[in-house]
Amino acid sequence: MKVGILTFHAANNYGTCLQAYALQKSVEKLGAECEIIRLRGEKLSVPPAAPRSLSARVTDLIVKTGAKVVKTAAQPAFERFRRQYYHYSDWVDGNALDILNERYDLFLSGSDQVWNYNIAGNLDVYLQTFVTEERKRGSYAASFGLCELPQELKQHYAQALEGFHYLGIREPEGAQLVKELTGRSAQVVVDPTQLLDRSDWEEIMQPVGRDRPYIMVYQLGFSKTLLQCARNLSRETGLRLVFVPFPEGAFLKGSYYPTISPAQWVYLMRNAQYVVTNSFHGTAFSIGFQKNFYTEVSLNLSALGSRITNLLNRYHLQDRRIGKGQAAFDQMIDYTEVEPLYQKDREESLEFLSRALKGENT
Repeated sequence: MKVGILTFHAANNYGTCLQAYALQKSVEKLGAECEIIRLRGEKLSVPPAAPRSLSARVTDLIVKTGAKVVKTAAQPAFERFRRQYYHYSDWVDGNALDILNERYDLFLSGSDQVWNYNIAGNLDVYLQTFVTEERKRGSYAASFGLCELPQELKQHYAQALEGFHYLGIREPEGAQLVKELTGRSAQVVVDPTQLLDRSDWEEIMQPVGRDRPYIMVYQLGFSKTLLQCARNLSRETGLRLVFVPFPEGAFLKGSYYPTISPAQWVYLMRNAQYVVTNSFHGTAFSIGFQKNFYTEVSLNLSALGSRITNLLNRYHLQDRRIGKGQAAFDQMIDYTEVEPLYQKDREESLEFLSRALKGENT
C-alpha cells in the first residue's frame, strides 16, 4: 500500500508543519508506504477579512508585516525539519496530476483547511477530482474552515465529495456540511498531531534554551488579553515567560524564540510548566502533553475559535478558556478524567485510518 498525502505542508507554521508530519508518521506506523505530494506552484490564498476600523487595520498591517519578517527568518529551521522528517514525492505539475493515479493506492486529503475555497490555491487538488478510482479517494481530518458554503459552489463540492470512499473530517461542523451536501455520514476524527503518542514526539524534539522552569506563550496574532493572562500567571507563580515567537500586543520581559524549528517548538511545549496560547495546535499539544494551560478563543477568527471550543468542550476543559469563568491559576487540571476520553478518540481515529489503509469499509 502506497499513500499520497495532499495537505498544506510548506507554510512556516508550527501547526501546519507538525500535522503533515504526524499524518505521514501515523500512516507509516500502520504499515503503509507514504509520501507527501509536492505540487509545483501551489500557493495558499489569503482569506477575505471582515470589515474593521482604521486603527484595527493599521494594527493588523503592523502585526502581519512583523509576522512575515519572522517567518522569513525562520525559513531555514523549517526547511531543515522538512528535509529531515518529510518523505516527499517528486515535484508534480498542477496540469499533470493524472500521472499520480499510477503511483498511489490511496490518496488522503488533510489535515488542515484543505477544503476551504478561500485558502486552497487549487481546490480541486484536495477534492481529488483528478483521481480516477473512487476506492483510492480518502480524507483524514479534512476541514472546510467554514460552517456554510456559497450557493454557487455547493454542487461542485457535492459532486466531488460523493466520489470519496473514505471521509474523515476534523470538526463536527464539517461532518454536518458533508451530510447536507451528500446525505453521507462522515466520521469526525482527531487532528493528526493527536494520533502520535508522547514518545513519538519525544523522539524528534530538539533541546533549546535553558532548563529553568517556564511558562510557554505561543501566540498567533495580536492579543493584549492573552498577554495579560501570561503576565498575571508569571507574577503569581514566579515562573519566567518564554515566547514563540514574541509578545504581540505589549512588551513583556522574557525569552523570545522567533526562529526555532518545529522540533524545538515541540521541546518547549513538552517541558513547559504552563502554556498560554490562542492556537488550536497549541491547545491540542497542551492536552496531549498534559499541561496546565490557558487558551484564548478569538472572536475575530471564528473557524479557529470553533476548533478550540470543540476541543475544550470535548474534554470538559471549558474553564481553561481565558476570560469569564477562567480557572484560578492554582487550579491544576485533573488529567485522570481527560486521558480516557483522549485515548478513546485517538484509538477510534487510528481505527478509521487503519481500515482505510486496508481497503475496508469505514
